Amino acid sequence: MLQVREQYQDTTEVLTLTGQFDRRITPGLQVLILLAQKTGRDHLILDFSHVTDIDSTSFHRLFRWYHTMKSDHLKVSLVIPRSPIWSQFHLWHVSKVVQVYASLHEATWDSTDCS
Repeated sequence: MLQVREQYQDTTEVLTLTGQFDRRITPGLQVLILLAQKTGRDHLILDFSHVTDIDSTSFHRLFRWYHTMKSDHLKVSLVIPRSPIWSQFHLWHVSKVVQVYASLHEATWDSTDCS
């Protein structure tokens, strides 16, 4: 079961995901992305560094949905997961849709540096 922890830093929201990412979590993440957009956040970071497994169909559906509805007002970024899962991200060309960072520190430092 995937756990989601929310953190806020200025206009950035970080969702740290821990556990298995599967079809059950996709609708919830979509809602959290929409809420971040509606609450005036500038940057949403999805931290996948603690994800242990990803259902490729669900993950692909999430980013196809995001690409379709993406807003100019909300930047969405990812922190890459562990090595075996990162190869899937790379194959799915995730970096063409969102900015990808090697660590949460890099993602939050870059987002605060740009403000």
